[in-house]
Amino acid sequence: MDFFAANIRHLRLQKGLKQHDFQELGFSRTQWNNYEKLVSRPKVGDVVKISNFFGITETELMHTDLREKSGDYSNGGDEFTKPKHATAEAGQPYGTLKSDLIESLQLNVDTLKQLLELKDNQILSLKEELALLEEKRKSDL
Repeated sequence: MDFFAANIRHLRLQKGLKQHDFQELGFSRTQWNNYEKLVSRPKVGDVVKISNFFGITETELMHTDLREKSGDYSNGGDEFTKPKHATAEAGQPYGTLKSDLIESLQLNVDTLKQLLELKDNQILSLKEELALLEEKRKSDL
């Protein structure tokens, strides 16, 4: 079962955050609201970014009803604590919003680089195929 929408709402409220607070992670208030209301679904990279922010796995975020789990997802301020089920050492600081954001952005940059490389390879392949088709067409004339 998919618990994404319920989980992000639960985690946001547990941290005392507003939907507009996620602009620092690159989500507009409307976009975040749409995720919570199941109006739209996030991209895979966004799921990774959100799960990193809350200090849980993507699988937990998507498939575990976190409303039923106990765990401290916030110790106040900007520093977060992983829930007990997400770390061997409960209470260990997970990181600040800024470091989580930097890590998430780096992951996005790496993913985009891989996508660009893939697209470049596809373009080269299509150009080669086009050249072969043009040669074949000329030889058929």
